Amino acid sequence: MIMIDFDFRHLDLYISTSPEQRQQICAVLKQRHVRKGHTLMLDQDDLIYIHEGLLVIINNDSDAIEHFIAEHDIAIYPARHSPYALQALEDSSIYYIKHDDVVHVLNKSNNLNLIRAYHKMLLYWAYQRLARTELLLLPAREAKEMFYKRYKHIALRLQSKSIASYLHMDPSYFSKL
Repeated sequence: MIMIDFDFRHLDLYISTSPEQRQQICAVLKQRHVRKGHTLMLDQDDLIYIHEGLLVIINNDSDAIEHFIAEHDIAIYPARHSPYALQALEDSSIYYIKHDDVVHVLNKSNNLNLIRAYHKMLLYWAYQRLARTELLLLPAREAKEMFYKRYKHIALRLQSKSIASYLHMDPSYFSKL
C-alpha cells in the first residue's frame, strides 16, 4: 500500500492529531487530479480536501451552481442518487478519504479531539450550505455585494454567469446590478 505524505499545516489550525493518527490518516488518504471541466466521481460521503484549484457543486436537474469549493476547503461527496455532481472549474488537486476509512480511523482513535474535529468539519460543511441560503434571502443587489465580500478569495476566478447561477439570478440581470 502506498502511503501519501500529506502536509498537515493547514489542518493543524483545526485538528489536533498525534503522529500515530497522522500515519493512520495518510495510510487511507488518496490523491486525485481533476482537469478543468471534468466531473469528480467518488462514493457517497467520501471526505474531500481541495489542495489546489476550484470545484463547484452543480445540481444536474436544474443546471444551477449550488456551492463553490476552493483550495484548503472541504467537501462531502453527495449521495449516489442525488442530482448533485462535483465539477472542476480549474485544474484541481484533491485529497480524499473513503467514508468507511474515515469511520475506521475514528473508531481506532482514542483521541476524542479527532472525533470532535471531524464533527466540526461536518458542521462547517453544513454552515457553508446555510451561508448560501442567507444570500438567497437578500435582495439581489445586496446578495451580489455580500457574495463579493464573503468570497473575495475566489470571486475574481469566477465567471459572472457562475455567480449569477449560484445566486439564482439571470446572468443579464446580474450584470446590470
